[in-house]
Amino acid sequence: MNPLLSCLLLAILAARAASAQVWAPMTPPDASSRNDYRTELSYAAPSRIALGSVRLGDIDTLHTRVSYLATTRTSASFTWRAGLSWDRYAFGAPAGAPIPGSVHGLALKLATDWRLTDRWSVQFEASPGLYSDFADIGLNDFNSPFALMTTYSVNRDLQFFARANVTFRGEFPVIGGPGVRWKFADRATLWFALPKPRLEYALHPGLTLHVGGELRGGVFRVGEQFGTQHGRPNLDNADLNYREIRAGAGARWQLAKNLALTTEAGWLIDRRLRFRDQKLQLNGDGAPYLQLGLNGSF
Repeated sequence: MNPLLSCLLLAILAARAASAQVWAPMTPPDASSRNDYRTELSYAAPSRIALGSVRLGDIDTLHTRVSYLATTRTSASFTWRAGLSWDRYAFGAPAGAPIPGSVHGLALKLATDWRLTDRWSVQFEASPGLYSDFADIGLNDFNSPFALMTTYSVNRDLQFFARANVTFRGEFPVIGGPGVRWKFADRATLWFALPKPRLEYALHPGLTLHVGGELRGGVFRVGEQFGTQHGRPNLDNADLNYREIRAGAGARWQLAKNLALTTEAGWLIDRRLRFRDQKLQLNGDGAPYLQLGLNGSF
């Protein structure tokens, strides 16, 4: 993929979806009943971080993700899903910078797929939970982002989507847009949809390669004394919008029937922390990243 085109695509996606909280693509409506688990560890190397024109030093990021999702089909038309997820972003930040040591998203996952006809279906997903630096816990740490998506299936190889992500604390409370999944060759599939547009190529049944981008992050409430501790009292109990834009390549190895190892490496194009209401933004330079994951079902 041409690097310039990749950057342009990701810039457009970022402008439309900088604060989307519901990150994972919804399960296709014909998914079978099962239990899925996912673990992931991702590290973005140090790069310079600046507040306006003032360079504060270097920042690195360690992202941990663990989730479990149970899927149950109650009829030919309805599929229900429920589970738990935990995301943690740990920041190695310069001393004195208004950046928390870590932020967390601990949430329930509640969703349903409703097949209206053979071609049309509707999916709804909500993630009520705590989105916080966990310095102190209160009602302000609770949020419930959700997503609504409509799917039109031309056939098993081609589906079109229209999706809206909603989180009322983000920079853009409602974002979304069209998308497509197109298996245009026996081994090649294009996923053009937020948050992970990508092109996949199956070398053989046990190994799939991909190239593409990803937008990740979220909105998190910092502690009641966070701003005071950093000499900025206006940041006490504030909402922090964190965003990463990535471009990279990776692989998925099918270790067993229900177990897969994933790996990815690439470039972190943008790393940004923003306190929207306080009009304070920290911008990070680009940096390499490495990601490993283990996914399975039973």
